[in-house]
Amino acid sequence: MQVINTGRREYRMRGWRKIFLVLLGLVFCGMGINFAEKFLQLPKAGATATITTIGPAVISALWICVGIYSLAMALRPRLVIDGTRIAVRLVFRERSADFSEVAGFRTVTTRNGSIWQLVLKQGLGSITIPRWFDCDELRAWFGQLTDLDKQGR
Repeated sequence: MQVINTGRREYRMRGWRKIFLVLLGLVFCGMGINFAEKFLQLPKAGATATITTIGPAVISALWICVGIYSLAMALRPRLVIDGTRIAVRLVFRERSADFSEVAGFRTVTTRNGSIWQLVLKQGLGSITIPRWFDCDELRAWFGQLTDLDKQGR
């Protein structure tokens, strides 16, 4: 059995995925801002709001929201291994657990690739860890857990 490293390690998204999401977010935010600017320059035809005035505002707001979400997907996620504690922060959610709270892990295959799931004891749910956080320290941390896929076979 390996000894868990007691130092704090923090991992973020790197590489092509992060660059792609930042560029995508900037493009969508720029499109939304440009569309809103063009929309504000249109002459208004009366005080009542019609579909022709609401539609462009909704589209520009939607593009800006998609851009902000893409930027958050690139800049917010991180994995923190702090001794026996692990914390995973994604776009909208942050979950953490101590080594003693984890029953084991599973590898779940989806149509977009595979992810790891830390299954918590006492029915407290699971913590999803994307594969792009893969590193030696995480594999060492997983090495001390029960592989529930192998146990189930």
